Order: sequence, then structure tokens, then C-alpha cells
Amino acid sequence: MVTKRALIVEDEPHVRLLMERVLSRAGWQVVTAADVASALQHVASVDVMVVDYHLGKERGSEVVRRARETLGTEPPPAMLVTGTPDEVPVAEWDLFAGSLPKPFKVEALVAAVEQLAKKARARSGTRRKASLFDVEAPVTDAKKDEAV
Repeated sequence: MVTKRALIVEDEPHVRLLMERVLSRAGWQVVTAADVASALQHVASVDVMVVDYHLGKERGSEVVRRARETLGTEPPPAMLVTGTPDEVPVAEWDLFAGSLPKPFKVEALVAAVEQLAKKARARSGTRRKASLFDVEAPVTDAKKDEAV
């Protein structure tokens, strides 16, 4: 069995813990970080990254930018998770292989991460620039059960 490794970068502890538990139950080995510096310690050892945009005073896009600098190559594909997509500058969308809007159902998180990993495996060895809409997940109503 192939080990699937994910990095979750989320500054809100309860959201980070929920995402960690959901992906762990789905068969992923998960490491977490609450900020950019902590995330950079793990980027070389994961297959995909799930990155919140607002990380306190930092931005999730810095994880991807600095990972490129640190690794000297393309980092693992990253999925942007945000409840405020209008606040993400247009130029920063290209850093992410996909996005997942908050709130989301836990099933949507698993499906989006699995799809991101599948696309990453398919293109390994043939790096290409990812499109914002490579990973799609349904937008959910904040009042529905199991929304994060």
C-alpha cells in the first residue's frame, strides 16, 4: 500500500484538528502546522499540502512561495482553503493547484485531497503549471451538518 502524506497548514486549532482527523481516517499520514515557518519544516516530506489563506498575520501563499525557495524545485501541490476568496490577490491563485471554499463538508475535503494527489501522481516527472480549477469540490451551505 502506498503511503499518502498530507500537510495541513491552518492557524485555527479546532479546524486544523478536524481536518487532521478526517484525513487520517481516510488513510492519510498527516502532519500539521499553524504558521509558515512550521509548515516549511514538513514540505519536503509530504505529497500534498492543504493551506488556509489567512494564517494570522501571514498568508498561505507564503508557504508555497517559500517552499519553492527552500526546496529549489516545485513543492508538493497545494490546495487553498479559504472562506474569503475575494481577498486572495489574482496573482496568488496560480500558486495553488486547487481550492476548497469554507465552509465545506468533510467528504469534500477528502475528495479534493484525493483528487489533488491523483493528479500529482499522474504528472510526477512531467511537472506542469497547475490551474486554479484543477480540483473542484462542491460549495456547501454553512447551516448543513458536518460543515467546517
